[in-house]
Amino acid sequence: MEQLVVEIEGWLKNYPSVNEPLNLLENAGIPCAKVNTVFDLINDEHLKAREMLVELETPDDVVSLKKFIGRGNPLKFSELKPLMNRPPALGQYQDEILQGIGYSNEDISRLKCKWSIS
Repeated sequence: MEQLVVEIEGWLKNYPSVNEPLNLLENAGIPCAKVNTVFDLINDEHLKAREMLVELETPDDVVSLKKFIGRGNPLKFSELKPLMNRPPALGQYQDEILQGIGYSNEDISRLKCKWSIS
């Protein structure tokens, strides 16, 4: 198997991009596919048209950027547009979560002091 990988990689080095060897293999009836990079996915026209990647606002505690690319809803309905909210800020719901698993307000205060959670 290792020798096969070496041979294929050597053959692919003869081409400036993946498109030409991909076309050669497809025309010869050999099943193959390109492995996409994150950059390829972000710029894919089909994914954009299907709103599989959407621009979302960052939480208020993020100061380095205002928006980021997140995943869209894979379920599509003709009459319903999905609501895409930004993610919560760091620690935004921690009190509710800790209370939900049985921590008292006093326990949470002690945790905040001991572990410097916000």
